[in-house]
Amino acid sequence: MSLYKYKGYNKKGEKVEGTVESTNEQQALNDLNRKEITIYEIKEEIATIFSKRASLKDIYIFTKNMNTLLKSGMNLGESLETATNLTKNKYARKVYDAIYEKVRKGESFSIALSSYPGYFDQRYISMIKAGEEGGFIKAVFEELKKTIYEKMNFRKFIISTLTYPVILIFVGIISVAVMFGYVLPRFKQIYDNYGQKLPKITSVIIDLVNLFEKNIISIFAVSMIFIVLSYIFFNSEFLKRKVYKYLLIIPFVNKSYRKFFLYNFSSMMSGLLNSKVSLIKSLEISKTLTKNQYLKNEVEKIITKVVNGNKLSESLNGNFLYDNLFFQLLKVGENSGDLGLSFADLSDTLNDELKSNIAIFSKVFEPLVIIIIGIIFGVLIYAMLIPIINLAGIEKL
Repeated sequence: MSLYKYKGYNKKGEKVEGTVESTNEQQALNDLNRKEITIYEIKEEIATIFSKRASLKDIYIFTKNMNTLLKSGMNLGESLETATNLTKNKYARKVYDAIYEKVRKGESFSIALSSYPGYFDQRYISMIKAGEEGGFIKAVFEELKKTIYEKMNFRKFIISTLTYPVILIFVGIISVAVMFGYVLPRFKQIYDNYGQKLPKITSVIIDLVNLFEKNIISIFAVSMIFIVLSYIFFNSEFLKRKVYKYLLIIPFVNKSYRKFFLYNFSSMMSGLLNSKVSLIKSLEISKTLTKNQYLKNEVEKIITKVVNGNKLSESLNGNFLYDNLFFQLLKVGENSGDLGLSFADLSDTLNDELKSNIAIFSKVFEPLVIIIIGIIFGVLIYAMLIPIINLAGIEKL
């Protein structure tokens, strides 16, 4: 299927334009003619538009609008059409328009969404599908709105917390590159005419400058090759399996990684259960959250136990992923008949813990970066200035 952009006139003689999805241009024209639209320009849209990833903010605005419109009494088709027209991002609007056309032709909403994985992830699609099948699409959009809003806030917190350390590292790298590429070569010219023996540290720095000057193209080429090979290597399935395994083993790292998974797991379970999705179906959907096969296997064990008649809290007991807090809160949720609320509490608790850990890491990391950059510059300045100071002392004598 391709998307075609058209311009034309409706039966009232008003100028209209938009997009329509069809197998070919002639079929697109036929579809538009049935709408009584006279076309004077039509062209196929570039496919890469739909491979673009939408920002989380775009998806949140769309979800919030859909939630509001459905609550107002509009049906799904009317809500989708209106939400599309309210979208300001032209790329997102084209995607939503294409989804609307699919739904208008009888395709289910969840299947239409699955055509655009760059915009809607598996979690979003699974929740919509569950809402369609169970007849509670309004409740699903309400939960999706809350979930995406929380995710946006969490992402903003991470970005705001880590921005300063990242800027420090970037400035440090650029500064060292400028020192080696511009400042130090000038000092080298001075030392070339200097008859006295240079201090060892200065000789090492000058040797590094010479190496940098003579091999700058080779260094750049090797760096690019290293980056490309690293990208290929780190995207290989073999390495991913190894990385996923060690993320659960390495001390300190394993706790943060496990906590992050449990936060996402709890958030999704809360959203699904509050949207009236069954427990087993919620667990099956939540299993798709991660690509880590080790984590998927652990969730699969839980699903098997629940299917066999065990309570969820009993199924979690003894599983290395879930601690005593998880076990106790879910036990309370089972007794009260509101597991969704228990998962929401767990999600909030884990969210706070993750934010606290990130804030602590940032507070430790910032001064560490400053100290390292200070040491590097201190050594460079000392190595370059000590011969000049020595030369000044000799001239006085």
